[in-house]
Amino acid sequence: MLVLVLVLAGFCVGELAADEVTPGRAKASPAAAMMLAVVVVMATVRTRAWPRSLAAIFERAPEVLSFMGPRIGDVVHPFRWETSEPPMKLARQTARYCAPMSEERHDNVRVQRHGEIAEVVLDRPEAMNALDTATLRALDVIFTNLAGDSSVLVVVLTSAGERAFCAGADLKERAAMTDAEIMAQRPVFRSAFGALLDLPQPAIAAVHGYALGGGCELALSCDVIVADGTAVFGLPETSVGLVPGCGGTQLAARRIGPGRAAELIFTGRRIDAPLADAIGLVDLLFMVGNARDHALELAGKIAANSPVAVRAAKRALRNGAGLGLPAALEVEDAAWRTAAGSADRREGVAAFAEKRQPAWPSVTPDG
Repeated sequence: MLVLVLVLAGFCVGELAADEVTPGRAKASPAAAMMLAVVVVMATVRTRAWPRSLAAIFERAPEVLSFMGPRIGDVVHPFRWETSEPPMKLARQTARYCAPMSEERHDNVRVQRHGEIAEVVLDRPEAMNALDTATLRALDVIFTNLAGDSSVLVVVLTSAGERAFCAGADLKERAAMTDAEIMAQRPVFRSAFGALLDLPQPAIAAVHGYALGGGCELALSCDVIVADGTAVFGLPETSVGLVPGCGGTQLAARRIGPGRAAELIFTGRRIDAPLADAIGLVDLLFMVGNARDHALELAGKIAANSPVAVRAAKRALRNGAGLGLPAALEVEDAAWRTAAGSADRREGVAAFAEKRQPAWPSVTPDG
C-alpha cells in the first residue's frame, strides 16, 4: 500500500508546475491535484493517521525524499490537523489546496489565489514593507476588488522578507513631503485601511518580524492575528510627533482594553510575540517561520463553512462591538435571520442529517 501511494505521489511531483515551489505555495496542474486527492484517499482508507506519517517523513527525512519533500510535504502538511476527517473530505480539501495558483502583481503588492483563499502579500522587503503612497493605492484597489469577488471566501494578509511584516508608514518618503503633501496623503491612508476594514470576508493577518505603526494597524484591521515568535508589535507614533491614525487608537482599545492600549500608545514601546499573545493582541502564536502556513490552514477551515453564515457572523461581531447589549443582540438577530433564511442553511441541515459534506449553494462555480 505504501509503495503504491509513493508511486502515485511521484507522479504528482512530475505533474507539478515547473516553477520552483516554496513552502506553502505548491502549484499543480488539475491532473496533479486529482492524483494527489487519490493519494490521500488511498492513504486514509487504510488509516487516517497516514497523512500525518507522510508529513513526518517528508519533514524528517529530506535526505531520502529530497526530490519529493519540498513538493509533496508542503501539500500534506496543511492536513495534519484534519486527520480525523473522512477520506473524501480530505481529498476535496487537498485538490482545492493544490489548485493552480494565480498571481496578480501591483505596486509592491502581490495577490495569490489558493482556490477560495486570496493571499495579499506585501512585497517591498528592501524597505521592510513600509507603506508608501504607491503601496497604499495598490492595497486600496486590491481590497476593494476582493470585497466584490464572491469567489473569494477568506483573505490572508502576509508579507515578503524575513525582517518585517510591515514597518509602518514610509518615513523616508514622508520626510521629503511638505505639510500640504502630508495632508494630501492622508485620504490615501484612510481609504486603503478602510477598504481592509470593509471586507465582507474574514481577514487573517500572518505576522512575522516587525509590525509597527501602520503595520500594527494593518494587523489590527484584520479579524484574526496569527503570529510567530519573531513578531514585534508597536504603535510608536507619539515618538515622532504623531498619533496612530489608521485605527490604532480605536482597534487596539477594542482588542486589548483601553488601559493597555493607552500604555502602548503613550509610551510608544514595542512588545514581543509572547507578551502580545498574553495580552490578547495576538490570537494564535506559533513557532518561528510558521505564521503564514498556519494562517492559510485556518483560512482553509473557514472556507469550508457556509459563506453566508461566516459573512453574517462577521457583521455581527464587527457591528455589535461597542453597542449596549440589547442593541448588540438585535445586530446578532439580524445576522441570524440572514443565515437562517438562506439556501446554505437548508443545505447544511440536510447534509448533517444525511451524514455528508455540504455543497454550499452560495459558493460560486469559479470559487
